[in-house]
Amino acid sequence: MNRPWLPFLWWGQLLSGVGDQLHQVAVVWIATQEVGGYAAWVVSVGAAFRLGFGLVAGVLADRWNRRRTMIVSDIARAFAVATLPVAAVLGEISLWHLAAVSAVLGALDSLFQPALQASLPVLAPQASRLQRANALLNVTSRLSLIIGPGITGLLLGLIPISQFFSLNAVTFVASALAIAAIGRRLAAHNDEAAPREPGRGMRGVLEDIRGAAKLTLSHDGLRWGLVALVLSNLTWTAAIVGLALFVDSSFERDAGSYGVLFAAYGVSNVLSNLAIAWRPIVRREWVMSLGGLIFNAGFIAVAFAPSFEWAIALMLLPAIGGPMTDVPLLMMIQRDFPADQIGKVFSLRTTLSSGGLALGYAVVGPLFEILDVRTALTLACLPAVLACTAALWRFRS
Repeated sequence: MNRPWLPFLWWGQLLSGVGDQLHQVAVVWIATQEVGGYAAWVVSVGAAFRLGFGLVAGVLADRWNRRRTMIVSDIARAFAVATLPVAAVLGEISLWHLAAVSAVLGALDSLFQPALQASLPVLAPQASRLQRANALLNVTSRLSLIIGPGITGLLLGLIPISQFFSLNAVTFVASALAIAAIGRRLAAHNDEAAPREPGRGMRGVLEDIRGAAKLTLSHDGLRWGLVALVLSNLTWTAAIVGLALFVDSSFERDAGSYGVLFAAYGVSNVLSNLAIAWRPIVRREWVMSLGGLIFNAGFIAVAFAPSFEWAIALMLLPAIGGPMTDVPLLMMIQRDFPADQIGKVFSLRTTLSSGGLALGYAVVGPLFEILDVRTALTLACLPAVLACTAALWRFRS
């Protein structure tokens, strides 16, 4: 029976995304009460495990039953998160406990995501349907950024912050049920690309990673796209830090105004994803390059806004460029590679993206200490602007 799989998957991922945002709010708040600014170390544990485990997880996601992999990952994450509110009831939540759960979540997320991405071409074999699925699922992460922090104040009036973890555990269960409801079709491989027999042991895993890296580097569009992705994450980290300084120093406004800027970004990002869902992408590499240029140059434009109102309006530019970059890049991975390589190639993309974020957080701090905000933000965005401009020229025809 051909079930309507996208609504199940969409709602499951949206609920899980909102739960993740509530989880992050709770982790940051509890950790800052204990160690102040060093709370960033607790938050970074999940990202570190996602980076370190990502490539191996991509190999496993391609070898294992995809549906079972996603369901088990969700259930395991639900149990891991559920230990936190139990600890709160019994006494208190320690920092090591928060860090340990973050490590589990990071490792299991690096397993869940490539399995999900490798499943989409099976569920939506036509290019137009796959494009819509990618764009609509992309919306879930954007909506969760709006909904999760937005309902924090309301929830704090009803439950203690430690119970945010309970809500996150419930959303992981909801995601597992949604995936189970789609049916066994989710576990299948593409008919036209049966998986090869994998090598055994760690040597086989390393061979698979090396093979996926070789395939990735041989794909011209994806090679350019991954370079732009790493540099765009440098832009993103600079925007997160720099726009807070910019709002304070240039407009003498508070954290609420900083939140308004990114709320405007989030709303425009959702609308951009919905628009790209229904407009066929013919020249994927060119659209990806143009989107990257709009995304990175857009933040430079925001840094030179003459007023706060202009800054809000100009935040629409990078928000529009983001989906133009993400959706074509995902389409390349899902359509141009064999079924048994999709998870590994996606994990390579995620690993490089995480590396770009780590590089960004390491670089932008000193940059903003040495230079004024506008100059520092421009310099952080410039490498990606140049890379996307070169890619536009490369794929001009």
